[in-house]
Amino acid sequence: CQSLHVRLFGWTRLVSQDVVIQIQVARLAMLGCVFVTAAGIVAFARKLVNFETALLSGLAYLTAGYVFTNGFTYRPDPVAAAALMGALCLLGVGSIDWRRIILAGILIGFAGAMTIKSIFYAPCFAALAILWWREERGVRSLIFIRCAVIFGAAILSFLSIVGVHEAFVPPGTG
Repeated sequence: CQSLHVRLFGWTRLVSQDVVIQIQVARLAMLGCVFVTAAGIVAFARKLVNFETALLSGLAYLTAGYVFTNGFTYRPDPVAAAALMGALCLLGVGSIDWRRIILAGILIGFAGAMTIKSIFYAPCFAALAILWWREERGVRSLIFIRCAVIFGAAILSFLSIVGVHEAFVPPGTG
């Protein structure tokens, strides 16, 4: 069941006794996720294109119909998108070390636990692997190892998050 985001935003109960304020705070947090995603798009695009085009890419995301109308709704999608763009930026911007690779895998697993729609980012990660392949001609075996570590960390974090979440879901609610 896709209820992990409900548990993730359980802290909103501490903000106020008023349910409307709790929902508003949760929606602001979702809007923050949308901005994190847009910033990730700009940062990653900056690796491939000039600054103005990278900004236009982020603006295109923010003004896309679905994002513009549903970006701050209380759903798992904005959180998953922010995690996935964070993973792409960790892997595609700056130097690559094993901590970044493992953290990216954890973010991917977290996003997958949030929503099955995270699989739609698979082509982005495949394109990143192709980019690595083209840039690092001398150490191509390292690319396979990186991908395996990312995949392993993603699977382990996904299983851990879903397992812990389901262990605390009351019977009959899943």
